[in-house]
Amino acid sequence: MNYKILSIFAMVVTTQATFATESKEVRTDHITSQIISAVESIQPGQPFQVALRLKIDDHWHTYYKNPGDSGLATSISWNLPEGFTTSKIQWQTPKRLPYGPLTNFGYEGTVLHVATLVAPTTLKPGSTITLKARGDWLVCEEICIPGSADHELSLPVSAELANPSQWLEEFDAFKKSQPKPLGKNHVIAGISQGTLQLLIPEANSVETVHFFPDQEGFIDNTVEPMITSSPEGLLLSVPLVTNPTEPE
Repeated sequence: MNYKILSIFAMVVTTQATFATESKEVRTDHITSQIISAVESIQPGQPFQVALRLKIDDHWHTYYKNPGDSGLATSISWNLPEGFTTSKIQWQTPKRLPYGPLTNFGYEGTVLHVATLVAPTTLKPGSTITLKARGDWLVCEEICIPGSADHELSLPVSAELANPSQWLEEFDAFKKSQPKPLGKNHVIAGISQGTLQLLIPEANSVETVHFFPDQEGFIDNTVEPMITSSPEGLLLSVPLVTNPTEPE
């Protein structure tokens, strides 16, 4: 009797769980929002960056932490697992947004609102962590519409150094667009006749200077700061409001 020997090859395919580095997009009035991560995994005890990413329809805008003469700053409310901490929002440099007699500060196009989270040292490699966040904003054109969205993002915990995520270029662009504080030793400030005078020594070679107040209620936003060059450096003359409000 002839027997045919059948060789049966079993292919064993090993698969590794993959994790998205962004939450699902949520579409609301004139905004598409999601949470994105700068890294593919979380390391115990290490900081990492995430961001509320807003993609804003053409001709509409949202607001900076100081919205200017009107508007409302975007905010993030985090619901994090035990032991996680988070920074305040880190802001991109805004644009001046004139509207009639008012001047506001905000964003058009796509903007990241970045926060640095720190994972607890007790995290176990191989586990998965879910981050929850709610974003709230005001989006405006001729009218203003309040908006919000809830997001969830799950990331694996790893003992190895995290790889950058697919959003690396956007996080790098964010870093380049952040305001860079000069520090007390690099600015000489004073007030004269209702005007804030800011002298930046050795800054005559700077081609472009923009001024955005960090807090509301002190600066007359409708007047562009006057910038002049002097032998001592670059002088910014910024008009103050007549009756400033106390910061919160």
